[in-house]
Amino acid sequence: MKNNKIKFIKQSILFICILSVFIFGLNFIWLESIQKSKNIFRGEEIYINYIKTLGDKKIDLAFFGDSHTQDAVNPDYIKNSFNFGFPSENFVEIYYKLKRIIEEDDILIKSIVLEIDWHIFSDKRAQEHGLFKEIPFYLRFVSLFDMAELKQKSLFNIFIQGYFPFLGNGEKMVRYFLQDRSNLTPIYLGWAEKIGDFSLYKNKKKVALERVNYFFDDGIAKINEQVFDYFLKSIQLAKENGINVVVIKYPLSKEYDDAISNIGIKDIEKDYYSKIFNGIESKLGKDYSLLDYYDVFFDHSEYFSNSDHLNKIGASKLSNMISEALVLLDL
Repeated sequence: MKNNKIKFIKQSILFICILSVFIFGLNFIWLESIQKSKNIFRGEEIYINYIKTLGDKKIDLAFFGDSHTQDAVNPDYIKNSFNFGFPSENFVEIYYKLKRIIEEDDILIKSIVLEIDWHIFSDKRAQEHGLFKEIPFYLRFVSLFDMAELKQKSLFNIFIQGYFPFLGNGEKMVRYFLQDRSNLTPIYLGWAEKIGDFSLYKNKKKVALERVNYFFDDGIAKINEQVFDYFLKSIQLAKENGINVVVIKYPLSKEYDDAISNIGIKDIEKDYYSKIFNGIESKLGKDYSLLDYYDVFFDHSEYFSNSDHLNKIGASKLSNMISEALVLLDL
C-alpha cells in the first residue's frame, strides 16, 4: 500500500512537470513569435529603441489616438515627433500610456496632439471586449487591479490572459504558422504605412455606411462618460507636467461624411463638440489649440485606404500640413 502511494505521488509529480513544460513551452512560442509580430508590440519595440537615442529624453510632439492617428501622421515630416496612435484605442488606454511615458520612462514632452474624431468617444470603445484588447501589452504599465476593475473581470482572468495569452488561442497559433508573414504593415516611429486606394472601391457609399454603422449602430453619437473622463484626465496630466495640448480632427472621406449625415448624426454635432470643448476649457481655459482637417480631403478619395483612414500618400500630405500649422503655433 505504501509503495503504491509513493508510486502515485511520483507519477503525479512527473505529470505536473510534463504539463508545466508543455504549457510554458507553448506560451514561450506565443510570446516570442506571435506576440512579437503584432503591430502593437512591434511599435513598442520601435519606441523603446527610439527613446534610447534621445540624449535629452525630449519629444517635441507626441500624437495620441486610434488608427486614424496611426495611419495619418508620419513623423518623418514633423521634427522630433512620435506617433503613439494605435487601432481601437480610446482615452482610457491613452491616459495610462501617457502616464507611463511621463512617469516611468521619464520622457519630457513639449506638446501632445489628441484625436477628437467622432468615434473615439463612442460606447463601442468602452465595452469590455473593446477595452485593453491586447492585455499583455497594457499590463506592462497598467496594474492588474486597475485593469480588472476597468474591464470588470476577475484578477485571475486578467492574470491568465495577460501572462498566458496562448490559452484559448490555439486556432490563432495554427493560423499564424500557416499564413504568409512577409507582408506585415511597415511601421515607422509609430506610423503605419497603408497603401490601399479608396478611389478604386466599387461601392464607396456602402463601405462608408458600414463603417459608420459599426460605431453608431443605433444612429446615435453618444459620448461615453468613462472615456470622456479619461480624456479630461489625460489633459489634466499634461497640464500638471507643463505639456501643451493640441486637439485634432483627422480627414474623413466625403462618403463617410455623407453616411454620418444620412443617419442623422451630424444634426447633433454642435452639442456633441460643445461638450468636448467645454470639458477641455474646464481644465485649460483657452490655452489649447485646435487643428481641424475633417473635410480637407473631401475631393481626394485617392488619399484614403478606406472610407476613414489615410493611405501613405494622404499621410504625407496631411503630415506636411500639420507640420506647417504647428510651426505657426510655435509648438
